[in-house]
Amino acid sequence: SEMDYYPINPVSAEYVLGAPQISEIEIMLPGEKTFTVIANNLSEKNKYITSVKLNGEDIINTFITYEQILSGGTLVFAMGDRTAQKP
Repeated sequence: SEMDYYPINPVSAEYVLGAPQISEIEIMLPGEKTFTVIANNLSEKNKYITSVKLNGEDIINTFITYEQILSGGTLVFAMGDRTAQKP
């Protein structure tokens, strides 16, 4: 969970998105791919997730899949001093 996601259930292959504790981490994957997690603007004050994007696309679920992780790419959390407001 320190990397901002953790398995919900090993059978479902889904990883719930949690509050980032690390500003950036890169995971080396098979096939010379990488999966990078970035928490932009993370600080003691900015500890709330305002949005999440995977490879530039908005994540509207509270999870990503194992397949998405293994495909490689970049998961970006935008952090702020309060949670995002729903329209």
